[in-house]
Amino acid sequence: MKKALVSLILLVLTVASISAQETVDVVYLIDGQVITGKIIETEKYPEHRIKIQTEDGTVYIVKMADVEKIVEQTAEGSTVTVAVEAGDDPPMPSSYFNVNLLGFLQWGPIVEYGFSVAEDLYLAPHLRLDGLGALNWILYPDDTWIYTPALGLSVLHFWDISPYNPNRLYYGGGLEIEGAGEIPFEQVILNIYGNLGYRWRTVGQKRFFNVGAHLGASYDFWWEEIMIFAMAELSFGWRLGS
Repeated sequence: MKKALVSLILLVLTVASISAQETVDVVYLIDGQVITGKIIETEKYPEHRIKIQTEDGTVYIVKMADVEKIVEQTAEGSTVTVAVEAGDDPPMPSSYFNVNLLGFLQWGPIVEYGFSVAEDLYLAPHLRLDGLGALNWILYPDDTWIYTPALGLSVLHFWDISPYNPNRLYYGGGLEIEGAGEIPFEQVILNIYGNLGYRWRTVGQKRFFNVGAHLGASYDFWWEEIMIFAMAELSFGWRLGS
């Protein structure tokens, strides 16, 4: 009985000693940086981020999308707990390359290059091979013997659904111009469209898949006609840069 009581007292003293040890928060960023201090504030809106104060009084504001993990350590350097594992939500890349092969069944496959101009905001010039789209040949069998590639520019915004979800909703719109008929292509067509979709990103890798749609209007300057069009998007791509 006495031995059990002594063991219990020693256990309580050990736990109290560990609890009394001063701990620090160590924030590991995706880019390799490490910040050691105390987390003094956590914000959820308008974006998920933390404020960490270092020993010299400097306060850093860190977005959780940039965090790999956060651990709590004792003064001796031993890890007490793992506070956060946030690496499942890698930041958006500085640029990407995307191909919509579903266009072969519609108004032509699209090859797109996107680059960041602000956080989660991208400009995306693209090339659409209009003459390779099945709908052109089905709907206009007498007019599609020669079609030039269509050139366009989209503006896309990616919405971060959750700090721990690597996928993104995206929306935007753009302009596109194409020529048709005999060279020098006096038949010019202007397309204006909106775009909405969802991007699945492979965690820790460079690949992604898009499912979405384009909806817009075309104006044919030669025939002075307006046509409403829609195009589904089922595409894949690769992130480029950081």
